[in-house]
Amino acid sequence: MVSNRTVDESPESRQDRPVNLRSGLVLVCCTVVFIVLASGAYFGPQTISYCRLRSTVFRPPDSSPRGWSSAPRPLDDAIASTAKGSVLSYYGYRFEVPWDDIDKEWDEGRTVRIRFKTGQVIRFSNPEYFQDNPVNSHVAQDDADYFTQAFGTGIRESKYDQFRAIVSTTPSQWSPFRSHKEFARVRILLGIKGLWFEHNPAAPDIFSFETNDYRGFELSGLSHDWQNVTVNLFDKTDRRFQISVLGDVRSGARVTQPEINRIIRSFGPIRPTQPKP
Repeated sequence: MVSNRTVDESPESRQDRPVNLRSGLVLVCCTVVFIVLASGAYFGPQTISYCRLRSTVFRPPDSSPRGWSSAPRPLDDAIASTAKGSVLSYYGYRFEVPWDDIDKEWDEGRTVRIRFKTGQVIRFSNPEYFQDNPVNSHVAQDDADYFTQAFGTGIRESKYDQFRAIVSTTPSQWSPFRSHKEFARVRILLGIKGLWFEHNPAAPDIFSFETNDYRGFELSGLSHDWQNVTVNLFDKTDRRFQISVLGDVRSGARVTQPEINRIIRSFGPIRPTQPKP
């Protein structure tokens, strides 16, 4: 049996429906406007900064500073040279090089430079004068806010972690839609990295490595036939060491990755000699 009963809405009910619908639309519109205004207030200033600096940051790879887009990757060529070489000892540390004829040596106290008859040049920085944090040379001593923006509480991070943060930062990580803290952090790290790499004739490869006693990063131009390699090592107490190796394509004084690997693997403190019994 089908009921023919109908329910009539009261006049009051029919009048309430448009009112409720209008109220709902007003609420939605107000919410959307609030979100837009809040987003504009939060992201607006850094979006303006991003648009103003975008053409400077997102440059072609061949434009200076070459290497802004380079990021660390594991050193996959672990073979070390076994060629006849020399053991170099300076400032309480030693390492092997695959060349044995020293042509000239300059020890300036803060840095020692050795040139071999085959044309390669080694530069080793005295660790006693090389223990500032990686960002110190680019920041005023009292600019604590700069450190805070770059690392937050990470100002207490190790030199290794700070160095890794700088060389790992790339322009693609910089976006106006990140938090204020992250936006400022990436911008500052890119600025430091740009200062480090501004004179590079080619974009270097950045390799990470780890031995039993050291870890660090190699900045290498070898894949571009740029005979310049800088090795940054950090020991377990967070002391930092830097060795640069330079070749010369024009004279035929080339440097290879196995030769660099030999330096990395052999680096360490000079062990005291044991007295003979």
